[in-house]
Amino acid sequence: GRSDDSCQLTGFEAGAKVWGPLLEAAADDTQPPGAGGGEWLPRLIAAACLFRGEAFPPLCRSLAPGAAEVAAARDAALRAKILDMSVDGDDKAPAALPDSCSSAAADAATEEKFSHAQATLLAFLTAEVVAASTSDPLESNNNNDDDDDDEDDDRKLRQRQQREQQPPTLVLSEGTLAYILDLTSRAAGAVQRAAVAAAAVAEAATSTGAAGAAGAGAGAGAAKDVTTETEERAQAAAADAVLRECLSLLRRLSERDVPAAVFQTPGDVITAASAMGLPRLLLGLLAALPPPAGAGQTSKAGGPDAAPKLDASAWAPAALKDGHPPYPSSRPWEGYRVDCLAPLSNAMFNRPAVCEAVVKLKGLAVVLSSTRGEDGDSFLREWALWAVRNLCAGSDAARAEIEGLQPQAAADSQELAAMGLNVEVDPATGKVRVKA
Repeated sequence: GRSDDSCQLTGFEAGAKVWGPLLEAAADDTQPPGAGGGEWLPRLIAAACLFRGEAFPPLCRSLAPGAAEVAAARDAALRAKILDMSVDGDDKAPAALPDSCSSAAADAATEEKFSHAQATLLAFLTAEVVAASTSDPLESNNNNDDDDDDEDDDRKLRQRQQREQQPPTLVLSEGTLAYILDLTSRAAGAVQRAAVAAAAVAEAATSTGAAGAAGAGAGAGAAKDVTTETEERAQAAAADAVLRECLSLLRRLSERDVPAAVFQTPGDVITAASAMGLPRLLLGLLAALPPPAGAGQTSKAGGPDAAPKLDASAWAPAALKDGHPPYPSSRPWEGYRVDCLAPLSNAMFNRPAVCEAVVKLKGLAVVLSSTRGEDGDSFLREWALWAVRNLCAGSDAARAEIEGLQPQAAADSQELAAMGLNVEVDPATGKVRVKA
């Protein structure tokens, strides 16, 4: 059975010496069958992380490079902040803070990093979520444990309180869901920072050209730059892998069968995740991208064949840009838009609260614009139409907003005129008239 002490399996030392090597071996195709724990590894992950298992957040953190050092730096920064706040109300001058807590280096020291072992762990968790039953199979065993006189009274009380607080149908605990949403946001921010840094390096190299000899002392600096660049590339690849697996997990969660009695209750995993900000996260990821170019569009498309341009302010409302780090402004991989839109489209099915949240966040324009489709994102248009269907079924405000849309003007009317066609749009009725 699952124990309240499952987090003893985690910790920084366990992550570095046990879990990290196991996950790396499990993901290595060159290893013999059974490497990385074989079939017991996913069983252990399921027992520790599914339903009321709370081991996933600390386990995932322990797999990050320098996890113990980052945690120590965060504790030091927190203590310094509390100390600073305690002296603010006094006439005394604030106590001097250590350089490690008061400089810009503190931001880097307290920033959690990413690893491919985390991505592997997420992939295992996703597979176990797909295979999991609709309700915690250990629920009956836990209930029977309450009647065992040999059990510790305090432990039984904690278990009973936990069962009362979290429904048995919630495949991932609320703490795990919150952590996954935060991990997705942080990974997306890291991917964008890496892309900006790479673009800056490429631009600098282009503008300066090949550098000549920079003096006798340049060797050490160059070696340091190479080391830093290698670490940054490794972090960028790891963040990309973690983001992929996070979006895959969210999509699989949205595809789980939910009993009718559980829909839109705290036992519905998507309802729980939506209350924590799932719609804002997914809409924010989509709105950070430029509007879809339109399926079948190429750089040579023009005139009636070109997709009309969209107003960037309508595509990306300001409300979706606040409260999180900058998200990727270009697709990190083909299919990225679908990976972001699919879980949102599923989440809106028969969940009016999620639909209303999308409307309040001004996300309708993001969904409608995706109906254009885009090369490199197969079935984007179909997922967008599924989202529109669910929005209209679950939100009167969404239906009213769509019904109020009208054509404004004919795109590329000069091109059409050259073809002998005159297209006019009545501003009062929105009706389009084509005259030869």
